[in-house]
Amino acid sequence: MAELVLTQTQSGRRVSAAPVDVIVIRLAEHPTTGYRWQVENAASLVQTGDDFTISSSTPGTGGDRTCRFTVQQSGTARIAWSLRHRWEASTTLAARFEVTVEVGSP
Repeated sequence: MAELVLTQTQSGRRVSAAPVDVIVIRLAEHPTTGYRWQVENAASLVQTGDDFTISSSTPGTGGDRTCRFTVQQSGTARIAWSLRHRWEASTTLAARFEVTVEVGSP
């Protein structure tokens, strides 16, 4: 089992993984602005964690949203996230994260 850590700099790329690998996505988030990362698609993956870590103790400070996904099967999986207000239309985005995961045989 390997752990593959992805950040905003990997958005738009294709990455390789094997079944039972763990994909960790770490994205900067400033929830006090109302903008939060929301999973749009994570087909063929099982989400096993979702945490937010504050970058400092200063009120209103942002931090990192970290989600973990376990790869379950071979094939192609697409992960897509959007940074937006929950109450706004899905077409109103502040940022987007998308990666294609090519899952080979174990």
